Amino acid sequence: MKLKLEALVQEIKRIFPLARVDFDYFSSGTASVGVALEGRFFVLDYFPKEGFGVSEVLDGEGWLHGHEHSFANLEDAKCYFVSLIATAEKVPAERPLAVA
Repeated sequence: MKLKLEALVQEIKRIFPLARVDFDYFSSGTASVGVALEGRFFVLDYFPKEGFGVSEVLDGEGWLHGHEHSFANLEDAKCYFVSLIATAEKVPAERPLAVA
């Protein structure tokens, strides 16, 4: 999963070149991708036993408030995550998301 998430990070950097993208991978297999763009912050977390969680972290909420959406597979989580990040762009670009 680590390699797939690293590929997602690179894809997000390509699609959203102005975004700050952070990636943390832990020995437990848990991982987190954080994206800051236009004053907004989005997170995709992976938990080996539970799957994926995707959220926008709003001011005053804190990181550990629980996820707005859960997904069993990376492809669905990735599609939703990218579409959520796109809402932060002032002028959304028409750039296709590569499907691995």
